[in-house]
Amino acid sequence: MSRPRNGSSEGYLFADNFEAAALDFIGVGPEYINLSAQARAMYDAGREDALYMMAVKFTLDVTLDTLALPGIAKHLATEVAHRADQARRTAHTVVQLAIENDVFALAYGNNPYTADVPAIPEDLTDDEASVLLDLPTTIFPDVQVPVGGALRVLKHGGVNSNPAAAISRSPSLRLVAGIHRDPDNAAAASEFLGWPYAYEDLYELQVSPTGPTPAFTQEAQDRLRQFFVPGGGCPARGVTAIDSWDPQRRLLDQYWEQTVGFLVPPEATADYENEA
Repeated sequence: MSRPRNGSSEGYLFADNFEAAALDFIGVGPEYINLSAQARAMYDAGREDALYMMAVKFTLDVTLDTLALPGIAKHLATEVAHRADQARRTAHTVVQLAIENDVFALAYGNNPYTADVPAIPEDLTDDEASVLLDLPTTIFPDVQVPVGGALRVLKHGGVNSNPAAAISRSPSLRLVAGIHRDPDNAAAASEFLGWPYAYEDLYELQVSPTGPTPAFTQEAQDRLRQFFVPGGGCPARGVTAIDSWDPQRRLLDQYWEQTVGFLVPPEATADYENEA
């Protein structure tokens, strides 16, 4: 299995983490079996994009686990947008390595739920490779927008204790994952939300038994739902959208807390001014 060309200690940490996760993926560990059963049921019901869920899980696991390693974490930025970009680029590298080493083809070929379907072949077309590169990387800029805005709201509201926990318990912030990625629609959604962080006037600070929670206002939530296209869009929207599949274990729900925790460490900042 080829290793990253970076000979630094961080490069070796990444390589070791990648190889361990790849062996579990190829060996179809218990978590992959459970997810594959759900994905196959969805595939048989007409959702071909559901088969990508295992590839997304592998990529996100390697990305977030690698960035959490102390030797790597100490070099990461504190600005939410920078951290999202660092995660996106790491995920991109993970997918490229997996393609180069036939990890996806081997894992899907060994999996009893996907071995008999044309999921991810060894010789990928440019379009298939593009989908694999896009799927697991879109979650980071998606989450960056509401999370960075929520962090600003918390700080301006005087809430400085454990912001990641306050943000992660806010379900309304996950609505951005359902936005249809048609270029015109995505551009309109971005203009409404703001970039790199959502505008503060889209939020309200709610009081709950667990503490102050930043949430999109009802008006903002209603507007965001107008950007949804049920059953439409590219596979990335279908796989990561919060309302798209099994309500018991939605993919974004599984990674929401971990992703927020990565983007918002205790020293996190959201100081960048929004683009005009």
